[in-house]
Amino acid sequence: MRHFTLYFLSIFILSGAANAQLQSGRVPLNYPNEPFVEFRFDLDRSTIGLVMEDADSDSASLFNTLEHLHLRAYKANHFDKMLDHYGTNLKIRGWSALEKSALCHLYTLTQRETVIGIFIVVKSQKMVYRHTGDPGRKALYLINLVGQFVPKQVNELVGNLDRVGVDIPELNTFGARRNTTSTSTLLQLPEGDPVHEVQIQADPTTIEPQIRATLEDGPAEIIAAMATLRSKL
Repeated sequence: MRHFTLYFLSIFILSGAANAQLQSGRVPLNYPNEPFVEFRFDLDRSTIGLVMEDADSDSASLFNTLEHLHLRAYKANHFDKMLDHYGTNLKIRGWSALEKSALCHLYTLTQRETVIGIFIVVKSQKMVYRHTGDPGRKALYLINLVGQFVPKQVNELVGNLDRVGVDIPELNTFGARRNTTSTSTLLQLPEGDPVHEVQIQADPTTIEPQIRATLEDGPAEIIAAMATLRSKL
């Protein structure tokens, strides 16, 4: 009986060790009786690479170890229950918790000094819209990042998720890089809202002869015209 007990304990310990080694940074989004998902998206490594194609080298290097990104958005009134559910389960699994604010909680899973999973529960003031004309609603976001991250880069990674389409203002508190040449800082409406797109329109019957004449006048005239245009903008 004693030998059987020792054998059983050995199997149990080995099984536990194997499960620990199989620990993953992926968090199953399996909230019981899940409420309606306002929107969702899932990105894999290839999709993230396409999103980052035109990014500067610093941004690209920040995301080059991100393998998967999963996001779900729900109505904000589910925040407390979902925070309790996921927070409790993640702590049981050995994840570390960081409360950035009462409305923003971050969890990380570290193995061998490398962060392999990041999970964020955030209640945002930003409105979500299902369709054009929808009045919108405040949202709760669940975000799961899976990859291989240096611990000291976690804050910067989370603070720059807008580079891969996750534009949640509350995440800016995590040390976002500031792009001083972005359109939002270059052009603004009188009310202070950023201008993301500019279109210049003109009557082609009058503008084409003017362009032709300017080109014929040579480089000096073109440079002068560009300087005038910049001063008007």
